[in-house]
Amino acid sequence: MKSKLLALLAATLATAFFAGSAVNLQAQTKKTTEAVEAAPKTIDPNRKLPFYAKVAAVDKTAKTLKLGNRVFKVMPDTKMIKDEKPATLDDATIGEISGGSYKNNNGTLELVMIRFGAKPEAASKASSSTAAK
Repeated sequence: MKSKLLALLAATLATAFFAGSAVNLQAQTKKTTEAVEAAPKTIDPNRKLPFYAKVAAVDKTAKTLKLGNRVFKVMPDTKMIKDEKPATLDDATIGEISGGSYKNNNGTLELVMIRFGAKPEAASKASSSTAAK
């Protein structure tokens, strides 16, 4: 009888201990989650983001390029390259692959650098593999 009572007492204490820890842990997790959600989400406008898409449209008067589903603004300091040479907006061909980087300035996607055509490394690898055959 005494051993059953001790076993019951031990089980009750263990249950109380683990239930108390779970409640405490849940309260701490909730506080941490609220603190993370309350922190302001700021995006650095100077952060350069990469892109890789086909040229869908070119607007030379507005100086914009539609790449995929997004419209990018060409800035005066945008660096443009085609075939490893400096390029202009006139060199953009619809359907051509392009890649580069841009900045998101309050919702305006500003081009920092754009390369029209395939990467030079990819072009040189393709020509060397066809020459080897």
